[in-house]
Amino acid sequence: MDALLIGAVALALVLTVTMLATRRGRRDPHNLRQMEDEAFGHRLGTAFGARGFHVTHRDAEPGPVQLVLERDGKRYLVTFRHWRAEFVGANPVAELLQAIHAEGADGGYIVTTGRFTGEAREAAANSGIELIAGRELAELVAGHSGRDRRT
Repeated sequence: MDALLIGAVALALVLTVTMLATRRGRRDPHNLRQMEDEAFGHRLGTAFGARGFHVTHRDAEPGPVQLVLERDGKRYLVTFRHWRAEFVGANPVAELLQAIHAEGADGGYIVTTGRFTGEAREAAANSGIELIAGRELAELVAGHSGRDRRT
């Protein structure tokens, strides 16, 4: 009887761990959360470059902007400072919006492997900032055209 109980508990534990790993894999199919900051930035730069942007990296510079994108005479600023956060709120949106105004950019992107809060989505609405997470991030790094309001 004890052996049967121990076997059932072990099976339940294995199934739970497998299910959680599968969910994590679906949310992060390219294992982006496992990357170092610099590698993640270069992966994004390559992905935006494949969309026709000229990409400048600002890895060593302080501030909210890690990438500058240029295409068709327009400039966009990209931040992924909070890319590993489970939830990204309105503060990064406000910081990027301030940088966009200060640099005279045309818009920007905030990228995360997590999710954006309702406050972040509300702050980004009609601001020229596009929030990229989930399926859109997977499409971006996989090289698919995905959704891009600027194409």
